[in-house]
Amino acid sequence: MTQTWDVVVVGAGPCGAVAARSLVARGWRVALVDRHAFPRQKVCGDALLPDSFEILRGLGLADAVLGAGHPSSVLSVFSPGGFEVRVNGEFLTVRREVFDALLHRAAIQRGAESIVAAVASVSEHPEGAHVEFRSRPILRARACILATGADTRLLRSLRPVIAPAPTAVASRCYVQSSHPLDRLVVTYDRGLGPAYAWIFPLGNGLFNVGVGSVYRSQNRFDHRSLFERFTTVFPEARALMATGQIVSPLRSAPLRCGLDQHALRPGRLCLGAGEAAGSTFPFTGEGIGKAMSTGLLAADAVHAFLRGEEEGLDSYAPAVLRLEPRYRAYSAAHRLLDYPRLMDLAAWRLLKSPWLAGRLTGVLQEERDPRSLFSIAGLLGSFFR
Repeated sequence: MTQTWDVVVVGAGPCGAVAARSLVARGWRVALVDRHAFPRQKVCGDALLPDSFEILRGLGLADAVLGAGHPSSVLSVFSPGGFEVRVNGEFLTVRREVFDALLHRAAIQRGAESIVAAVASVSEHPEGAHVEFRSRPILRARACILATGADTRLLRSLRPVIAPAPTAVASRCYVQSSHPLDRLVVTYDRGLGPAYAWIFPLGNGLFNVGVGSVYRSQNRFDHRSLFERFTTVFPEARALMATGQIVSPLRSAPLRCGLDQHALRPGRLCLGAGEAAGSTFPFTGEGIGKAMSTGLLAADAVHAFLRGEEEGLDSYAPAVLRLEPRYRAYSAAHRLLDYPRLMDLAAWRLLKSPWLAGRLTGVLQEERDPRSLFSIAGLLGSFFR
């Protein structure tokens, strides 16, 4: 028996959950579908940057998330040659199994219907979108949001030109340690090659420790070896492991970075949002805030469409693409991974130039365009200020 909804949201991570919550809050019948029951594991750095707080405050969920997480006020970034740049800001770490479950519960409590099942296919028909399963009735909807993370199979079934390969791969495990580290650490240490790594404290002596690399089909990193190298060559990681132990397996997951225009509108009635559309920032790997941003923009477009605005869904892609200059700037920064000496020069200038350091803080706070920092003009400008 077919069930009919105003909207079906496929994928109940942060992007899908906030999209569903936004739509039910405006009176629409929403099915929120995920193949996993919550809480569930998710490979991530578990760190929220300032853009996430802005969204959570708007949703009325900031206090709940803050209560579940561990706040930090300093982010340390190490260049390949070991220059450390410290940035003050509002940062929070919270395990994704906790964070995602909180957002999912908030959507359900607001009125979304939770459906735990694996989607087999999505198709479009004159009367609406059909979401089909192997073990339950079809869901029919007037519109559909595909927030399926790095898995783009459903989007590609509607629009085959969407890129199938991920942009990067990240791996993480949890470490319990007595090492007195209470700031977020990201390093591009030369000993890692063109890769990056992080240590994020979660409180009570628990740390999220991980490594990431750009996906190259001809040159794939062995992340287990990369992780072992990180915990051997990087002093903070070495100290962490000397006083602690790994308490979870090293798990890996693909990342989609840099916005895929084709994925934003895979079908006439379907929108792609979050990491499925490449919402994760290159270079920083930050994806939670931007995933939620695209989820809310998708909800706005669907709401307009359901209200009778024929061009409602057409407004989504242009709204997301207004963020594209930021992605281009982070992509330019990402290319610096192949030029460690240039990264060292940039880090040295950040240490010497309060003007440039202020711009870095502004970029992380989303108060400044990253092009003002991640560009030759920005770097040269620091020599004269």
